[in-house]
Amino acid sequence: TVDKVEILAIESIRTNRKDIDCTQPDIVCSNFPGKVLASKTLSGEDANKISKLWRSLKNGNGAGCFAPAYVLRFYQKDKLLLMTDVCFQCCNATLPGTGIRSICGNEKAIKDFIDFVTTEVPFPKREKND
Repeated sequence: TVDKVEILAIESIRTNRKDIDCTQPDIVCSNFPGKVLASKTLSGEDANKISKLWRSLKNGNGAGCFAPAYVLRFYQKDKLLLMTDVCFQCCNATLPGTGIRSICGNEKAIKDFIDFVTTEVPFPKREKND
């Protein structure tokens, strides 16, 4: 049973991966490295709810942009079970051993998942430089 889930809103870092310092607390070095813009750790019922929502996602037809705005980490007793990069624009996520997979095969499931994730950690608005 998952007992902790971290949701990270990220901005992709577009540079040579060897130039990224993955030890920095505001950097996440998953499949697609990013700068952490906002985060929240869920536990108890909230961790259980997002885990159920994640498991309800079905394979479907995703698009091809894959610019993940979120990273999710699922834990059990502080052991990382799954880390996934998620792009809601093209409806894809990374899965260990399989690469990028579509997650939009069930319209209600993906809507509920997006609503939950973006309510818990809204993606920060960009400031306009006028």
